[in-house]
Amino acid sequence: TATDNYVLTVDSNGEAGWEAASSGTSSDGNGNIFSAGAGGDGNGTYNTSIGDQSGNALTNGSSYNVSLGYAAGKSMTSADFNVCLGLSAGRNITTGSDNLALGRYALYGTVTSAYNIGLGYSTLYYLSSGQDNVAIGQEAGYRTTTGNYNVCIGRKAGKQIVDGDNNICIGKALYHSSNSFNGDNGIFIGAGCYNYVATGTITNIAISSQAAESCTTGVE
Repeated sequence: TATDNYVLTVDSNGEAGWEAASSGTSSDGNGNIFSAGAGGDGNGTYNTSIGDQSGNALTNGSSYNVSLGYAAGKSMTSADFNVCLGLSAGRNITTGSDNLALGRYALYGTVTSAYNIGLGYSTLYYLSSGQDNVAIGQEAGYRTTTGNYNVCIGRKAGKQIVDGDNNICIGKALYHSSNSFNGDNGIFIGAGCYNYVATGTITNIAISSQAAESCTTGVE
C-alpha cells in the first residue's frame, strides 16, 4: 500500500516494493509520482519524475509534468504540462510549458519556451525562448534559440536556423554548422541549401539538392 514519503522501487529480480524516499524527494498525496533521486522539494501537483535527478527542481507551482530519464526536466521549477523523455531531455526548462521533448538531449537548452515539439537526438538543442517549433530527426532545429513557428523534418534539417520565424525545412536542408540563418517565411526541401545565410528574408523557396546555395537576400 502506498505510504507518504515512500517510493515504489523494483529490484534486480524484478520484485517491486516500497522504500523510504531519498533526501529531497517525497510522495505527498498531491498526485505526484517520484522515483528515488527524482522530484523536487516543493513537489507541485500531479508530476511524474522517474530517473536520477529527473524533475529535481519542481516546486509547488508546477503541475502535470512528466520526466523520464537521467536529468530529464531537471531544472523545471514552476513549469506545467511538459513531457521530457530521455537522457537530459528538456534539462534546462525552468518555467516553459506544454513542451514535448523525446530523445537524448531533445530541447536541452529550453528555458522559458512553450508549445515546442522535439523528437530525436538533440532536436531544438539550443532553444531558449522560441515557441511553437516542431523538429523531428537527429539535430533538427539544433541551433534555433528564439525562432518561432519553424518546422524542421529530417536529419539536421534547419540546423542553422537561429532566430528565424515561419520556416519549413524538409530533408537535410539549412544544416551547415558554420553558417546561421535568421530569415523568415522560407521553404527549403531536399539536401543542400547549406550556404544560405540570410536575414529578414520573405518568401524564399528552394527545392532539390544545392538549391539556393548562395542566396543572401532572398526574394520578396
